Amino acid sequence: MTENRAPEDGERPAEPALEPETLPGSLRWRLAAVRTLLDRACVAYTAVRAAGKEHEIAVVEAPSTEVTALASLAREIRVLGFRFVTLDLAPAGRVPPPAACGPQ
Repeated sequence: MTENRAPEDGERPAEPALEPETLPGSLRWRLAAVRTLLDRACVAYTAVRAAGKEHEIAVVEAPSTEVTALASLAREIRVLGFRFVTLDLAPAGRVPPPAACGPQ
């Protein structure tokens, strides 16, 4: 069980984590489709998650070097059923390079 505490300076409050097995099937599918899209575009990222009360926001955790690539993919991500696409900047050095790039 997680402990409820006030965030410290510079720390953002944690969003409730949705475990993959508790996600609705369609949301699980949409998040997997976003990951596939990012992988095929060779975008380095550490996580993709949904946010918002209706899971209408696609949040991609990636380094700032991927801003242009993500901007070019935003429309395709919205077509997957997300109203908004946001970038959560990952700390430098934390993001591994894409394993395999290009169409599979």
